[in-house]
Amino acid sequence: MTDSLVRPPGNDPRPILQAPLPAHVLAVVGRHRRPAWLIGRLHTAEGLLALVQYTDDDGHECTVRVPIDQISL
Repeated sequence: MTDSLVRPPGNDPRPILQAPLPAHVLAVVGRHRRPAWLIGRLHTAEGLLALVQYTDDDGHECTVRVPIDQISL
């Protein structure tokens, strides 16, 4: 069985997993899509997580973990 039969083609994590760090990305944080820096990737029991850093509406720098499917290059 090939990988494309298991995972829908739109959810391929390889571009995120192969991107050099740090990488500029768009991340869904809360209900907002924000420009961010991908600074790490984590393999957890829940799946793949991305460690991203972004600036919130008040100008504070935030570092959060988000599911890899909420990241786009």
